[in-house]
Amino acid sequence: MIPYFPQPSWSVGPFTIHAFGAAAAVALVFSYWLTLRRAPAFGIKSTEAGTVFVAATVMGLAAAWIVARGAGMSGSGLAIGAAAAVGIAAWRRRSWELLDLFGFVFPFLLVIVRTGCFFAHDHVGRRTDNWLGVQFPGGTRFDLGLQYALSAAGVGVVVLIARGRAVPGVLFGIAMALLAITRLVIVRLGSSISVMDEVVAGIAFLVGCQIVLGRILSTRPRSHAA
Repeated sequence: MIPYFPQPSWSVGPFTIHAFGAAAAVALVFSYWLTLRRAPAFGIKSTEAGTVFVAATVMGLAAAWIVARGAGMSGSGLAIGAAAAVGIAAWRRRSWELLDLFGFVFPFLLVIVRTGCFFAHDHVGRRTDNWLGVQFPGGTRFDLGLQYALSAAGVGVVVLIARGRAVPGVLFGIAMALLAITRLVIVRLGSSISVMDEVVAGIAFLVGCQIVLGRILSTRPRSHAA
């Protein structure tokens, strides 16, 4: 069991910085740096990748706020907005490599952001006696921020291994499918289940699998009749 601890915070003059806010800021800065750093390896100009990253961030945050109806941020909305921005940019450039770049970066962004969710305890799940449960004052429960962070780390390991070895587009499909299926599993550990979260994750999983299969099949050599 994991001991409960209140969200860390730091006072800087008249301002109070909470752990979640700090984690979100670190995630954005680190992910932007990683995008620029890894862009050339995917055949993308750093300036172009940086522009797409900013667009994905703005659209993701806007969609997250809209879906949550102004009451916080929706993880599904964030994913929809960011994926739409990257997808549009990739479609306009006819670039599977651009999708792969963000498929590589996004799991690491999630690791940091979801660690912030764990520190803030803003996704408290159902009661459990599992060793990954957090000993909240009212009883031991899953803290879904921790599960999301661990699953994203696992996906990060997969994309690290697969980078540069797969057909263009496959890396993005793998990342999307794995992040979606783990979200489908974890969301059911919550104290309440969001139908929207399940639907969005289910669609993302199917799309990710379709991209992987489609890209692999499209590059297989075709036999010709003599």
